Amino acid sequence: MIGRLIIPVLALAGIGYTVFAVVHNQRDGIAERPVTQVRSALPAVPFASYVAGVGIIEANTTEIPIGSPVSGVVAKVFVQSGDELEAGDPLFALDGRTQQEAVDIARAEVALAESRLASVDYEMKLATNLREAKTIGQDEVERRKLAKAVSVAELNRARAVLQAAETERERLTVRAPMRGQVLQLGVHAGQYALEGQAPGHKQPLVVFGSVKPLHLRVAVDEAEAWRLRRGAKGLAFLHANPKIQFPLGFVRIEPLLVAKTSLTGRSAERVDSRVLQVLYRFDRKGAPVYVGQQMDVYLEAKKRP
Repeated sequence: MIGRLIIPVLALAGIGYTVFAVVHNQRDGIAERPVTQVRSALPAVPFASYVAGVGIIEANTTEIPIGSPVSGVVAKVFVQSGDELEAGDPLFALDGRTQQEAVDIARAEVALAESRLASVDYEMKLATNLREAKTIGQDEVERRKLAKAVSVAELNRARAVLQAAETERERLTVRAPMRGQVLQLGVHAGQYALEGQAPGHKQPLVVFGSVKPLHLRVAVDEAEAWRLRRGAKGLAFLHANPKIQFPLGFVRIEPLLVAKTSLTGRSAERVDSRVLQVLYRFDRKGAPVYVGQQMDVYLEAKKRP
C-alpha cells in the first residue's frame, strides 16, 4: 500500500518544483528588465476654449500613387525616395526598343514622302511653265496639280504616324505630374511593371506629392464638431514632444463625416463613432516631421454652454 503511494507523491513533488522554478525565473527576469516610460510635459495651449484632435501629416496634393501607362520592363529609374522634383522630371522609363523601331520606320516614311512631294512639285512647276508657253494643254497641268495634292496628303499622313509613334515612345518615360517629392519608391530596374494601378496592388510604383507646404488632416469627434468655426486658429505639437510645435493655417473643412479609424483601445471606446476632418497647412521649417506622422492638435473653438 505504501509503495503504491510513493510514485504519485514523487510526481506531485516534481510538478510543484517545476512550477516554483518557472515563477521564480519569470520574476527575476521581470525585475532585471528596466521599465522605459515616455514622459512629456503637457503642451501650453494658447486658446481659452478649444477642441483637441489627432492630426495626420499629408502632402498638400494628398499622396499620389503613380503607375505605368503601359506594361513593360523597367529599363531605368531616375530618382530615389526623398528626391524633390519639378513638374515633368522623369521618374522611371520602360524598355522602348520596339517603340524606337516604330519611330525610325515612321521617320523613313516621312523622308520618302517629302522626296516624292519635292519631285511632284517640280513637275507641276515645269508643267505650269510649259502651259504658259502653250507647249502642253491645261489637262496635263491639272493632272500634275492633283498628283501634288495626293503627295501632300501622303506626307501629312506620314507625319501623323511619326507623331503617334513618338508619343507612344514618350509614354514609356513616366514623369512627375507637378513639383513635389518622391515619398516612396517601389520600382526597380528590371522589374516588370503592369499597366495602370491594379486593384489590391500592395505597393504603387511611386508615391508622389507636393510637400510645400505640408497639410495636416485633423480628426475632430462628431460630438465636438459643432464647436469648431470655419477658419479657426490651430496649433499642432509633435506627438510625444510638445517642444516642437507649428502654427496652423486653415485650409478647409471636409463636409462629410467619416468613420473613426484610430481607436484608443479603452473599454469605453465607441467603434461606431464618426469624426469631422479639417485640413490645415503648416511649414515644417526644417523640423524632423514626415508625411504620415501623427501630431497632437488643438483648435480654437466655441465655449460649451
